[in-house]
Amino acid sequence: MTTEGSWYILVEENVESREPAGDGYAAIPRWQVIGSRPVDGGREHAVAVAEQLARSRVPSGAEGRPGTPGRAVYRVAEGSWLTVVRLGTDNWHFRVTAAELVHTQEYVHELQPAEAVPRQRGLREMLGL
Repeated sequence: MTTEGSWYILVEENVESREPAGDGYAAIPRWQVIGSRPVDGGREHAVAVAEQLARSRVPSGAEGRPGTPGRAVYRVAEGSWLTVVRLGTDNWHFRVTAAELVHTQEYVHELQPAEAVPRQRGLREMLGL
């Protein structure tokens, strides 16, 4: 259960999606939250965990590849890091942020008028009378 005032570690990655373009498809990069996890111990602990993750995480595209990846870790704001990972000729980047949950709201599916209440068909209508 998410509790307002709790601290979380958020990981965002630049993920490519394929979208129609011209006669084929184009790879479109987009930032996407790929993970979040709660952290006990308050803000200072969350910031320390986020920094350690920025220094050690291997992006999914680099997992299992031979060699030790190079990396550059940038603190972009207090509690937020951007990491660039290099392995061979490939590069990946991701963000790690310590964040306090300040608001939540549950999703509520609101029925459209056409789907609100299915119309009941009478016996005569079902039999075509």
